[in-house]
Amino acid sequence: MARAIAAMGFGTELEIIAEDLATPRAIKAVAECDVVFGCMDGVEGRHLLNRLAAFYVLPYFDIGVKLEADGHGGVKEACGAVHYVRPDGSTLQDRKVYNADQLKAAGLRRTDPKAYREQVKAGYIRGIAEDRPAVISINMQMASTAINEFLARLHPYRYDDNAESAIVRTSFITSANFREAEEAQSGTFFCSHRQRRCSAAAFDA
Repeated sequence: MARAIAAMGFGTELEIIAEDLATPRAIKAVAECDVVFGCMDGVEGRHLLNRLAAFYVLPYFDIGVKLEADGHGGVKEACGAVHYVRPDGSTLQDRKVYNADQLKAAGLRRTDPKAYREQVKAGYIRGIAEDRPAVISINMQMASTAINEFLARLHPYRYDDNAESAIVRTSFITSANFREAEEAQSGTFFCSHRQRRCSAAAFDA
């Protein structure tokens, strides 16, 4: 990626930090940013990045994609969501992108894999999803959505106020986009012209 960006010739400077987000070097790098984009698979990373963005008063765009196979060679669900998280607003956990149990499970799996497996086997915790496939076209479309949300806040171009687009959800199954204000978060909404009822949680990966 660094070579590709350099080859574009725009003079963009790219710093690669091959370290865990919780390391001092990575935290310092985040603290020095003007805006943060996150596209992580793990709930621990998203939780920490959200907390860092809030602590250092940074706008944070979180990108998530969820893909589910139907077990018969087809696709059961393909969707994504972009959350614009203000430092003084609701967190990803407030928006039920993940919960405390998932954070606990992720932390135990990282720090003590053996204990994690025992806890899952005993039924004390639910195993967190480990194998979620990624499709580049869907990933790139959601990344583009995040960039457009960023640009909309730099140079407002929509008829509606940006406050109405704190969350942007895309269903690739129904070919539809949905926007939610931060204070809305009703949990359910209609997501197709056929009035199929959807859960907001289904969109968050």
